[in-house]
Amino acid sequence: MLTNGGMLRASSYGEGSGGSIHVLAESVLIDGEFSNSLCGMFSEASGAGSAGSITVQTPTLNISNSGEISTSASGTGPGGNIDINVANLNMTSGAVISSASTGTGDAGSIIIAANDSMLLHDAAITVEASKASAGDIKIQALNLDMTKTSHITASVSGGSGSGGSIDLNVDTLSITEGSRIESNTAGSGSGGNITVAAGTSVTISGKTEEASGMYSTSTGAGSAGSVTVKTPSLNISDTGEISSSASGTGHGGSIDINVANLNMNSSAVISSASTGTGDAGNISLTIADKLESRNSTITTESTQADGGDITITNTGFLTYLINSSITATVGGGPHTTGGNIRINSPYVVLKDSHVIANAYEGKGGNIGITADTYLADWTSTVSASSALGISGQVDINSPLVNLSGLLSPLPTTFADITELLADDCETRYKYRKVSSLVVRGRDALPAQPGDLWPSPVMMR
Repeated sequence: MLTNGGMLRASSYGEGSGGSIHVLAESVLIDGEFSNSLCGMFSEASGAGSAGSITVQTPTLNISNSGEISTSASGTGPGGNIDINVANLNMTSGAVISSASTGTGDAGSIIIAANDSMLLHDAAITVEASKASAGDIKIQALNLDMTKTSHITASVSGGSGSGGSIDLNVDTLSITEGSRIESNTAGSGSGGNITVAAGTSVTISGKTEEASGMYSTSTGAGSAGSVTVKTPSLNISDTGEISSSASGTGHGGSIDINVANLNMNSSAVISSASTGTGDAGNISLTIADKLESRNSTITTESTQADGGDITITNTGFLTYLINSSITATVGGGPHTTGGNIRINSPYVVLKDSHVIANAYEGKGGNIGITADTYLADWTSTVSASSALGISGQVDINSPLVNLSGLLSPLPTTFADITELLADDCETRYKYRKVSSLVVRGRDALPAQPGDLWPSPVMMR
């Protein structure tokens, strides 16, 4: 038990390596409450020597109230690794597990194995380097629950070092209340990749002022890392996000999602964007059963460079968009090209939704939709255009296409309304009480008497 400023510390100030910390216990508690100083386990190196490692093996590890387990390096030597093997890990109220380097030595890695549950509630797990490369974060747990703005972050803030990767291997993953998994690079090195493999499900839900999700970002010359998610069920809702972005000269990272079912609701977003001179990344969705998007967005966007492609391959049943959009746009000069959108699914249904690949001065991207059945209501749009450049092409390949009112043939005969005029209309006419009948169409061109009204697409 480490409380009230208690700590275990191993330091190195010269060329020699720092000592390691090994803890084997029935339970471990690190609680920084009522402490005016650091509380926890620390391994440090400020010279040419490397920092020592920290190893904790216990059934239950509880870290709370700004308690820490950390390694750091500020010289030319590398930081130490952190290795935690537990059944249950609970981190609350500002708890931190971190590995950092402010010198030219690389930061150490963090490896966590939790055989049962792992809870992060207002807590952080981070690896960071300012001049060198960041270490990796590897987590294996049965259930990983991130709440109340918790963070798992690997970042490089400068130099040519690369960002560390984040690898999560879990059964269930829940990211809520503004919590985030992030890979960042601000230097010339590339950002680390985020890889999530969940045996049952991944849930991302915002419901706070700060969005929840997975983020890969680049603000310098290095390219952003990729984001890969593989799970049977991925649910994104309430402004939850999976995104990659680049604002410098580096490229945006790709997003690769492989699921059985993808459900997006209430302003959920999957996006890859570039506001700098680097191209936006691609988005690839592989669906084994159903993709359903309600009031949500899948998008790639670039303001100065080429846009990214969006590819949706559904080998199962249905791709269903309700008040949603799939867009690949570019806003740059004539040399830029909009991203392409490809959708391959047995059923593609659009209800008040939009599939758009547009450009401003550059060339618009192409749209290709291949489906056994393609249904779109009259409020939906499929467009590939360029305001000042060359428009892209739209190719819908389906044996059954129902545009539900977007196209309607002209009537071959004049409408006959005599059958709709009752005697009382003629009677009122004699007394100058004139009635009128106006035939108007709904959802299309005017219908003829006796025709059926077109109805919107309904799916259950």
